[in-house]
Amino acid sequence: MPIAHRHAVPDRILIVEPDSRLRHSLCERLGLEGYAPDSVSDTASALSLCASRRFDLIILNLHAPTVGGLALCQRLRHTAMNRRTPVLLVTNETGIRDAQSALEQCAEDYMVTPFGLREFVARVRALLRRARVGAGTVAGLTSSPPAVVRDRLVIDPARRRVNVEGRDVKLTVHEFQLLYTLAARAGVVFDREALLSEVWGQQTFVTIRSVDALVKRVRRQLDAAEPRLDYVVTVRGVGYKFDDAPAPTSA
Repeated sequence: MPIAHRHAVPDRILIVEPDSRLRHSLCERLGLEGYAPDSVSDTASALSLCASRRFDLIILNLHAPTVGGLALCQRLRHTAMNRRTPVLLVTNETGIRDAQSALEQCAEDYMVTPFGLREFVARVRALLRRARVGAGTVAGLTSSPPAVVRDRLVIDPARRRVNVEGRDVKLTVHEFQLLYTLAARAGVVFDREALLSEVWGQQTFVTIRSVDALVKRVRRQLDAAEPRLDYVVTVRGVGYKFDDAPAPTSA
């Protein structure tokens, strides 16, 4: 039975899937759920679409032809229209290691074929829900929380802006959520389960490995802007915290 979408404008979802039967099945189910799916069979076509349209979610087969799924995922993070769009990867058993590697670089979650459509829809809903929360609020707060200013780093949740040494750092929704969660409570040590709940919510299908992957991505982005500073600190055997020690003064 079709499920009425709760939003006036349906979320637009791009499916990049070479298998025509699977592509049609996913599109049909998303349409019944009230979403607005577009689909292509290869990554070259996906790149063309993503250059001119903004999507709320991209479902990408890691083995899609032409450019390759991982390469497309990486390129999306450098496009104006879909830099922050969450990516759900689809792979088979032989591609699990590549999918896990992609979590450290550009993707938010992955699914291994074959999978059930109910689980697929649940993953889609979870990613879209967290993207909406991350875009409008931080850590579940309904009003804009205060900005965090730490030496040369400014994290502004109202504008979803991160600036280091006067240079903007482009983060995805999940990357921003993780950084702000840690920075807003500098010095507090979060275990991986706590961060999993803060960033992905209670109803999540990702694992604590995704937390480590996301931390690596945030560090990589901050390091590119200012390599001398290490804001996100690993607390061995526990988890992570935002460095609350004063920054060293320059000579």
